[in-house]
Amino acid sequence: MSTLGTISASVANTLTVTVTTDTTSTYAIPAIPARGVGTQFMWNWGQSDNAKRGRYIYSSRGGGSNTLDIYDVVLGRCIFGIFLLPQNEGFTTGSSLAYDGHDKIYISRSATTQPLRIFEFDLANNTINGAKTTTWLQGTATIGNFMEVVETPDGTISYMYVLQNTGTLLSRAMIF
Repeated sequence: MSTLGTISASVANTLTVTVTTDTTSTYAIPAIPARGVGTQFMWNWGQSDNAKRGRYIYSSRGGGSNTLDIYDVVLGRCIFGIFLLPQNEGFTTGSSLAYDGHDKIYISRSATTQPLRIFEFDLANNTINGAKTTTWLQGTATIGNFMEVVETPDGTISYMYVLQNTGTLLSRAMIF
């Protein structure tokens, strides 16, 4: 008899697995790529494409990488290494993610003493474009999520809120 594991929790570089028994005789478990500290998961619960809605969980690799990993909830499989283009942008400590509840994930690229650059990742076609730049410089990068997208109660307007790393400035911008 072999054992089959189901991932029940993931913290930093540690996976918690619930083990059950089945009759399959062979398994190959690939190593999970190393992750940076403070990486986050974004679930596409509101995507407009019904076939993709709620199916994927996106995770920034962090650690200076420009890569996303995607977990397919339906098939129970990871898709490792979706490169975010342009490939010269790396996401590390101080970067944040925010999901708009529809078809976009916003990713900030933090760099100490530089303005914060925010990119828009399109879930429909896996492309990334520039979305926003703050006018103020970032302080020392800190771990945590400092960005969120909020819709008005009637759902007609969305705003992105961004908090400065190691600072008190808060930016708000309308999303088109």
